[in-house]
Amino acid sequence: GSEGVSAIASSCKDLRRVNLRWRSNVEDRGILSLICGCFSLSHLDLSRCERITNIALEAISNANCLESLILEGCKMVSDVGIHFLARGKTSSSLKTLDLCECFRITDEGIGFLPQMVSLQDLCLAKCGSSITDRGVIALASMKSLQRLNLSWLSKVSDLSILAIQADCNDIKELVLSGCDLVTGLSLQGFARVQAITLSSCRNILREDVEAIVSSCHILEYLGLDKDLRRYIPLSCLKNMESKCTIEWL
Repeated sequence: GSEGVSAIASSCKDLRRVNLRWRSNVEDRGILSLICGCFSLSHLDLSRCERITNIALEAISNANCLESLILEGCKMVSDVGIHFLARGKTSSSLKTLDLCECFRITDEGIGFLPQMVSLQDLCLAKCGSSITDRGVIALASMKSLQRLNLSWLSKVSDLSILAIQADCNDIKELVLSGCDLVTGLSLQGFARVQAITLSSCRNILREDVEAIVSSCHILEYLGLDKDLRRYIPLSCLKNMESKCTIEWL
């Protein structure tokens, strides 16, 4: 629990990586002790620590060496916590931020993320219907962004993808599994994208897949719904597989 985390923080001042995944007894006070005691902390995994709240994020925002923060399933975290991260020292240090299943985050919280000037890898998967095109379009101003996971965001459409394509010049990987409003029209012509995942996307058709592979010239990986495979002629499939790795999901 938090007492154990505090004890570790007081005796191991040079810790750089801390993984507290699934530690259900860890609370905000333990994280406060960790941040105050470990000044070299660069990676912190709090996945499924469901007692963690925005209070912990306020403390974490003062960690000036923190590069990676995993908050998957931290269901008490909200827009307030994202605001703390975006205005604190983490605004310039964080490179990876995982907010998967943080369903209290809305477009308002997403609007703070462009203040994080070093962020390269962002996961918003399964954050719920409070994240829409309005929030994701705001992310398009993030010039540092390289990997973006928007899986299972039911209100994200082509508008978001087109904005990212237009402005995120360094985007290398897009994960869009379960984004039913996304079509193939918005995915053609990504100049630098190397990997796209489109499993469980109902509006991605065979013709779309062929067009994506043809137009995304440096594409290395394409993750597709396995049910789509039977609709693609063998000759087309072989042609696509000669250009990139296809995984059936």
